[in-house]
Amino acid sequence: MMKLRALTATRSEQAGMVEIQLDTYAEELGAYAADCTAYALKQAGKDKWWPTWSELLVHLNEVDQVRKILTREMEEQLSIVKSSHQRGQMSSFGDLTKAEG
Repeated sequence: MMKLRALTATRSEQAGMVEIQLDTYAEELGAYAADCTAYALKQAGKDKWWPTWSELLVHLNEVDQVRKILTREMEEQLSIVKSSHQRGQMSSFGDLTKAEG
């Protein structure tokens, strides 16, 4: 976050407020997966100004939605593999890709 702070313009603030803001952002970002946080900070770094929390949330929600879709799809595929394996139809992930392809 310090890198983002250095790359973006900010309005003049008291040093104590900057520290509070950085601590707050860090605490809130800690609730997200590291790749989501990295993506959001990278996207925010493309803007001229230091991002508001709501602007960071837009980026966090973008990547979090993709992450949820991918996770759901992966869980569905693993469920297919598991049920097929239990029935003795497939013995590997390669069998799944052959069956679908």
